[in-house]
Amino acid sequence: MIQELNSLILKDWYDLPIDRKRPSSLSSIQISGRHVDFGKILLLIFAEGDRMPLFCGKVSRNSISKSEFDFIECEYKNLVFLNSLNSKILSKTIPKPIRYINLKGHSISLETAFVGTPMLNTKGYLFRRKIIQRHFTLALNWLLCFYRGIGINQIKFGSKEMDKHVNQPINYLRKIIPLTREKHNYLTKFSDQAKILHNRYLPLVPIHGDFTPNQILINRDNLCVIDWEFFQRDGLPFFDLINFLVSYGFLSNELSKKNRYWFEDRMKEHLVQYCSELNIDEQFLKIFLPLFLINKINLKYSQKRVENNRIISFLKDLLFHFLQRDF
Repeated sequence: MIQELNSLILKDWYDLPIDRKRPSSLSSIQISGRHVDFGKILLLIFAEGDRMPLFCGKVSRNSISKSEFDFIECEYKNLVFLNSLNSKILSKTIPKPIRYINLKGHSISLETAFVGTPMLNTKGYLFRRKIIQRHFTLALNWLLCFYRGIGINQIKFGSKEMDKHVNQPINYLRKIIPLTREKHNYLTKFSDQAKILHNRYLPLVPIHGDFTPNQILINRDNLCVIDWEFFQRDGLPFFDLINFLVSYGFLSNELSKKNRYWFEDRMKEHLVQYCSELNIDEQFLKIFLPLFLINKINLKYSQKRVENNRIISFLKDLLFHFLQRDF
């Protein structure tokens, strides 16, 4: 199938949105270890004689379910929409869609390739505070530019929103996770605290949906944010930034106790700055951080994968750690 894909790209070369002379041949390398959850294969496609890839191809085989097929098409459509906004920050930091193809029972999305290293692949520097601080600042600054490039709306957090975003996730967590009476009491106290959101106006922001260090590629002073299948035009604030910070902590799970408290203080520092930039009352931090953790636990549990058990345990410990500290 890969050879047929290369031939098709060459055949349609001058119909593609690229400004380059047609090469005489193409070659592809399959990259393993990514997109396993969605049954996707990642290809890097090279022009003859080039050391750097021209395209990234995401391929889904016809042996997987239709719902998984949709992830590739959904991401392609999201990239088309985002690139249509003519935002300077997006044009520099996200892939450009090239072509969506159905070929021999495969769904294929072609996008521009960015050669870089995932943020947490900096071995030997991972636990240096200076590097962590730089990564946190990069992520926060990119999110704020992302919002400005697309725009922010407002929502009144009424009874419907309270039930959907607060009550239902808490009740579901109580059902799926065995909890002590003490932890049930923490959740009850948190549910009462969350009532401060009722009838307040909050910004709705665009969200990436899976904003983690592994989705940020870095090459010197340049970065690229990849994997846009979960993009939403209007989402609740905080969730992308919290997802990044919590994922960073999980992926850096060898942090010592001394560094753990420093790490938590840096998390709070960047979340407070986020509040300031979006004119959000800082008291909402103690609501949205636990809400994110609750929703993440519920999501990981619903996926029913054995490999998620370790993640669920980490998220649960972090949730009640913050509830007890009254973060």
